[in-house]
Amino acid sequence: MAGRLRPGATLVSTNHATDPEALAARGIHGVNLSNSPTAETLTTLAELAAIGELRVRVDTEVPLADAPAIVAKGRAGHATGKPVIVP
Repeated sequence: MAGRLRPGATLVSTNHATDPEALAARGIHGVNLSNSPTAETLTTLAELAAIGELRVRVDTEVPLADAPAIVAKGRAGHATGKPVIVP
């Protein structure tokens, strides 16, 4: 994905796939975004999901054995949604 950006652009990654130093060398601002949600925030999100007000785009469902590959796919910027890891 970063290959499509022009100098001056900003790339924000929520899975820490961004290398800010490498992007800076190309004139792109890179940020790895994370947070530490509280129990209250997670409860609110669960309630919104339960009533259909929160939607998550699922990219794929994979067995636990394939988890490393799906994580690599996301880090490479090729995911179109969230992976679901199933037993």
